[in-house]
Amino acid sequence: METKDILKKRIGNYIGYQVQHIAVSSLFYKDIVDLGYKLLERVPNKVSAFCRREKIDKVYKSDCMRDPLDNYYLVVATDDTIFILEY
Repeated sequence: METKDILKKRIGNYIGYQVQHIAVSSLFYKDIVDLGYKLLERVPNKVSAFCRREKIDKVYKSDCMRDPLDNYYLVVATDDTIFILEY
């Protein structure tokens, strides 16, 4: 899957952080688990505002407590493609 497949065509009225960068990650699923990213129970509004919800399988959050500049999400698509969304 490519980035154009997961992004929405139109974004409604959304107030908040805007996605600065989205890219396909070179990580594998086992790398996400090994590196200790936090699995979120639900898809955050800031992710679903820009990405199609039906194409999202899981969302992981980076550990931004160590470094506040590491504020990004890892989105696992339904076909196991991993996207990085930086805010």
